[in-house]
Amino acid sequence: MMYGNMRAQIWGQMKDWLKTASVPKEKTLKTDLISPMMKPDSKGAIFLESKKDMKARGLSSPDSADAIALTFAFPVANRGNSTTMRKSSYQSQGAALNSWMGS
Repeated sequence: MMYGNMRAQIWGQMKDWLKTASVPKEKTLKTDLISPMMKPDSKGAIFLESKKDMKARGLSSPDSADAIALTFAFPVANRGNSTTMRKSSYQSQGAALNSWMGS
């Protein structure tokens, strides 16, 4: 799957990382992680719902999740070897709009 922009890409990398990560069990963080929706375009590129659209749905900006996602903005070498982080890909679940983190 291809990403439509850098924001979607870093959120996608964060989504993969969260499968094995250990993060605080904090309600605000969980809400931030599951609030933005995934919006594939007609070409199949994945976009993350805009903050403006989230606000229209009555949701606040996912600041805590954005802070974590920003750590994926630039690849970092793995301590075990010198290769850089690989880009992840996703399959659309067939819907025009899905929760980004799957909840």
